[in-house]
This record gives sequence, structure tokens and C-alpha cells, in this order.
Amino acid sequence: MWYGPYTTLYPGTYNVTFVLNSSGAPADNTLYLQVTANDGSVILREVKVTGAEIGGPTLITIPLTLNQTEQYVEFRGYAANWEGPLELDYIELNGTIAGGAPGR
Repeated sequence: MWYGPYTTLYPGTYNVTFVLNSSGAPADNTLYLQVTANDGSVILREVKVTGAEIGGPTLITIPLTLNQTEQYVEFRGYAANWEGPLELDYIELNGTIAGGAPGR
């Protein structure tokens, strides 16, 4: 359904929040939210969300801890047998880099 944007993440702890919107989707619809690295070849985290969990604007936050620098990190979602509307409003990334900013 969607993928990107790409970024580099450094060792640290992060929260990735997907802000979704769906109304009238069947409860048994399935959506997978992923945080990947290396152009999608490495799945850092994956969360399964059902249509029952999304009603109107909904925030789904995925905690992420990295022990090494990851390049070409993307935030993506794909649906399996989804019926009805589903929108990605935006993705928010918040975190704390371990040991401060790179190069310090």
C-alpha cells in the first residue's frame, strides 16, 4: 500500500507512529506495519493490525531499539484482503540517539 520515506537511524530508542484513518472496514481486515532497513530486505519490526483496531483517526506506535546504525530505513504498510477505506495520514518518528549525536 505504501512505503518510504528512507532515512538512516543511529543506535538508540525510537517510537514510530503511524496515523491511520478507516471507517467502515470489516473487523477481520489485516494490515501489516513495518519498519525495515537495507531497502526493505531487513525487517526491524512488524506489527499486525486488524480493521477492528482502526476506527476514525487512529495512532499505532511501534517501539524500536537499535544497537547499530541502520541505513535505508523505511516505514511501510501493506494489507491482506482489506475491504473498505484505509488512509495513512502521516508517520511520526521520535527517538533518542544512544551516546548523543553521531560524530560527537
